[in-house]
Amino acid sequence: MKKRYIHTLVVLFLLLAGAGSTVYAQQAVTIKGRVTDAASKEGIPGVTIIDIKNNKGLGVTDPTGRFTISVEPDKTIQFRYIGYRLETVKTGKVTTLNITLSPENKSLKETVIIGYQKRTKETSSGSAGVIDGKALQDVPVSNIQELLQGKIAGLNIQNNSGAPGLKTKPYP
Repeated sequence: MKKRYIHTLVVLFLLLAGAGSTVYAQQAVTIKGRVTDAASKEGIPGVTIIDIKNNKGLGVTDPTGRFTISVEPDKTIQFRYIGYRLETVKTGKVTTLNITLSPENKSLKETVIIGYQKRTKETSSGSAGVIDGKALQDVPVSNIQELLQGKIAGLNIQNNSGAPGLKTKPYP
C-alpha cells in the first residue's frame, strides 16, 4: 500500500513539474531588433540590455547593433550605452523592437591632484606625470621615495630625517 502511494505521488509530482515548465515556456517572448544611432542611423555594437525590475542583464547587441532576447511579456527593459541617453521600453507582446539612441552631451573634466589641492587640468600650471602600476611592481626598495626616484622627469626626492643639521666648529 505504501509503495503504491509513493509511486502515485512521484508521478503526480513529475506531471506538475512538467506542466509548470510548459506554462513558463509559453509566457516567454523572444524579441529581436536593432539599436541604431539617431544621427547616423548605423547600428551601435555593445549596447547593454537590462531588465529594470530585477536589475539583470538580458544581453548585448552584436557588432551590427542587432539583438535577440527572451523575456516575459509586459517587462520593462532598458538599453544602456556610454555617451547615449538611456532608452526604456515596456515589451508587451511585441516580437520586434527597433531602438534609436540619441547622443548625450555630458563630458567629464580632467582633474589633477597636486599635493593637497584639487584643480582642473586647465587651471594647473607646470607639468603633471602619471605612473602606472606596471612601472612600480617588482622593484625591490625599502620606501616609496626610492620607488619614485627617476620615474618622472624633474622629480627630485631628498631623504631628510627631520632633525636639525649640526655645524661643528673646532674649539680654540
